[in-house]
Amino acid sequence: MMIPHCKPNEAGPVAAESGFAGVTKLRSNATFADYSQNSCRGKQNALTVETPAGRIAIGARQPRRALAALISAGSKGVTALELSSWAYRLGAYVHTLRHDYGLEIETLREPHDGGWHGRYVLHTPCQIIGGAA
Repeated sequence: MMIPHCKPNEAGPVAAESGFAGVTKLRSNATFADYSQNSCRGKQNALTVETPAGRIAIGARQPRRALAALISAGSKGVTALELSSWAYRLGAYVHTLRHDYGLEIETLREPHDGGWHGRYVLHTPCQIIGGAA
């Protein structure tokens, strides 16, 4: 016996294929993304901030924690070492904030013995409106 599965529809709704008695639709206004596990993660805990360009909500856990740390640090900025208890890929989180959310974050090079490390400074004015970091 073949078990039916859900397929995305070009028009938007997701409907179950015929086969199970009584199952014709999951939800009339649902999209495939509504049922994706990744799309549901973090939506309840999104960090909402007000910027000059408008309001943004950041659902991914690590980028929202990185943004909260950048806002708290102000003009001092943060380094990966300062956030080393949780920000294992700070550069990647900053990249996400820059490219997916349009935030202006400067990378300053701070030399030390054997090389340099980056200090990230948020230049976009942001005010936390709601949510948790």
